[in-house]
Amino acid sequence: MAKYYAGQDGSVELGGAPVAKVVQWSLTANTDALEVTTLDQDVREFTTGIRTASGALTVLYYDDAPVKLLNQVNQDGNTSPLASLKLKFDTKFLEFDAVLTSAELSCVVGEIMRVNVSYTMSGDFVSKSL
Repeated sequence: MAKYYAGQDGSVELGGAPVAKVVQWSLTANTDALEVTTLDQDVREFTTGIRTASGALTVLYYDDAPVKLLNQVNQDGNTSPLASLKLKFDTKFLEFDAVLTSAELSCVVGEIMRVNVSYTMSGDFVSKSL
């Protein structure tokens, strides 16, 4: 029988350690379309080009859960420029190196503080199981 996946099946690891209190994560994969049309053609033709991926994740500011992510974005001197991320849902996962490009700390009356982190994948997937 087929299975649906839900948000509670998801999790994130940074450098092999679970990131606590993740609310959401997303990944968008893209491939450039390179035009290969020649002068004698009357319709455009394309081939695939460079692949990229980027995304975001949101972490509740619980204890010090997002501190490692914030330090990674700020490059505090004790961190590598690349972060090893593993996005998981149930037994499926996508693992890759990424540059954490931004972090937004959000404070709203009546809500728990959140850290929104954006990233861009560096290289190809290290491993994946979909």
